Amino acid sequence: MKNAHERFGFAEFEKRFKDTTTRIRLTADCFIGEPADRNVPSQGHLLSVFGTDVEVAALWAAVLGEERIRVGGLELRSHMVHFGERPSVYRGTLTLPGRRRPIRHMVVASTQLRAEGDQPRIIVKGNSPDLVLRAAANFHGLPLLPEWSEWFSQRLHKAGRMRPLAGLNCAPVAIRGTKSEFLEWIGAGLKHGQIQIPPP
Repeated sequence: MKNAHERFGFAEFEKRFKDTTTRIRLTADCFIGEPADRNVPSQGHLLSVFGTDVEVAALWAAVLGEERIRVGGLELRSHMVHFGERPSVYRGTLTLPGRRRPIRHMVVASTQLRAEGDQPRIIVKGNSPDLVLRAAANFHGLPLLPEWSEWFSQRLHKAGRMRPLAGLNCAPVAIRGTKSEFLEWIGAGLKHGQIQIPPP
């Protein structure tokens, strides 16, 4: 893909010792987090990075140590993030033709992204109506039909339940609502003819 490298961002952190400061910087291809705040680190939810063995191992230790990490990119303002307690970290290896050493890949996912516990919020990587509807249907076990995606998305916007998040190479959103609430919306939508169940 032409100029694909221009879409990459970065993830970096500094480790201060008595007399020296070490800065580790990796290439990031995807990030999802809360909107940037100038004063305090924002909550990160997803980070995908590439680097060497040493770089990935260092960032892995920083994430698990709940240290601050700076992320940024072409369409993402540089800011500090943290991933909170118990983030999941997945590491892998990519072997590229013509390259002697493999590239290490690491993905970090927060507990909120993994939707652990009874959370009334879903984090979705994209803001398209189809993706939002599918995420809500899967998470809550809702009887939502693909034909209702535009209606459901508009209903979320009207109720102020869809909030944009900070993203690198994606347009993430956070959706708020409970299963019983969404079921009420479906019932009212069917009753008022805003949505229909197609005949068999």
